[in-house]
Amino acid sequence: MNKKLVTSLFLMILLNVIIKPVWIFGIDRKVQIMVGAEAYGKYFALVSLVFIFNILLDLGITNYVNRHVANNLKETASITGNALIAKIILSFVYSGIIYLIAKASGIVDNRLLWLLILLQILTSFLLFGRGILSANQLFKTDAVLSVTDRVLLIIIAGFWFYSSVIHKAFTIYDFAGLQVITVGFALLLCVFFLLKQDIFRTLFISRKGVFNILLQSIPFALTVFFMGVHNRTDAFLLERLHTNGAYEAGIYAAAYRLLDASNMVGYLFSSILISYWSKHGEQKQELEKSLLLSHQLLVPAGVLVATASFFLKPELYKLLYHHNSLYGSEILGWCLISLIPYFVIHLYGTMLTATGHIKTYMWLVLQSAIINVVANWIFIPSMGAKACVIISLCSQSLLALLTICFVKKQAGLSVSYLLWIKYLLIGLIVGITAWALRKTEITIWIILFIIMAVWFLAVNLFQIFSIRSFLKLMSKK
Repeated sequence: MNKKLVTSLFLMILLNVIIKPVWIFGIDRKVQIMVGAEAYGKYFALVSLVFIFNILLDLGITNYVNRHVANNLKETASITGNALIAKIILSFVYSGIIYLIAKASGIVDNRLLWLLILLQILTSFLLFGRGILSANQLFKTDAVLSVTDRVLLIIIAGFWFYSSVIHKAFTIYDFAGLQVITVGFALLLCVFFLLKQDIFRTLFISRKGVFNILLQSIPFALTVFFMGVHNRTDAFLLERLHTNGAYEAGIYAAAYRLLDASNMVGYLFSSILISYWSKHGEQKQELEKSLLLSHQLLVPAGVLVATASFFLKPELYKLLYHHNSLYGSEILGWCLISLIPYFVIHLYGTMLTATGHIKTYMWLVLQSAIINVVANWIFIPSMGAKACVIISLCSQSLLALLTICFVKKQAGLSVSYLLWIKYLLIGLIVGITAWALRKTEITIWIILFIIMAVWFLAVNLFQIFSIRSFLKLMSKK
């Protein structure tokens, strides 16, 4: 097992475990409370729109470059130079198309629209830069950059919220603007690290090279686009199709922010694993070991969050938003269960991509996306946000199952059925513990602490992962 991979994954988990709760509870939740559910709902729907079509910013270039540079570091200069030119051109194309789609959809808030377009452009270039770092096996630097913008935003927005120095009322435009500033700073920092590593010492650019990269990136582009449709269309359709769309979208956003923040760990895993698995694509034993390790780190964490959230949904909703809402808490509970299939998709979808089966993965995502969009179009008008969370759970679970089957069929890789049974037992133990504790007078914070302790003991009891095994692994040369 590669020691650098293991330490990088643990560093990434540690950073996100520290930063993400602060971001969720201290900043993002506070913004929705301050600006109101409807204003945040409109923002959330618009974010979903620009996110769905952000594939136009990249066309799969980042994934293509990441995989090919990891296989051949000598091609970094030629691939990166042509890719940068392609991404600059695509940024203008993306901006124009999003503006036209927004106008055709009846969106009139140009100020917020352009802020979010700029945010997506900067984020796309940041992910591209991090992909180059990851392809060069600089996993620790990539892990630090993954939380840089959030740390800065927590500091700036926290000072705004919790000090008496700034008297201006905080608006949704301020929130979008601060994100632009902090992501921009993280991008500059990423460029600094690239220059420091001498990765950009020479860049080779040719029109033929740009065209070839765009052509070869098409399968990656379509996969990312279909994933965006699968994961984000429901929020936009909810705001557009339901009679009380802005409010419903706000309720959905209140739940989705926890799913999105938790799922960020899955995105970070995939960003590191795509490079590592591409580099070791011919070493089946190494792929099996790293898949098992990633499985044991990621999936049990998803089981913990999903199960605890489902059984403690009223208490968690009140803790987050300072009021009781049976409807809001129900949406929260169902939404977070989807984290388990999300994590599975990150692992097995990345494995399909890294082992050269990107077209298979693309078709699997397309089928799931079609099911998701059609079902939401039918049921959103009558069921609102509840349709979004239930349909998402079903379509994501279907995609997770399909990716597991095809990784086993095409790459010959799988984990034992016994491991899945252990995950189920851990979920039952956490669920029973949460159900029993919520009937007591214990505060929610103590309940959460007990549940985490029980989960940790269960993970060690079933020998899924332990501190002892980690220390043993780290002691190896």
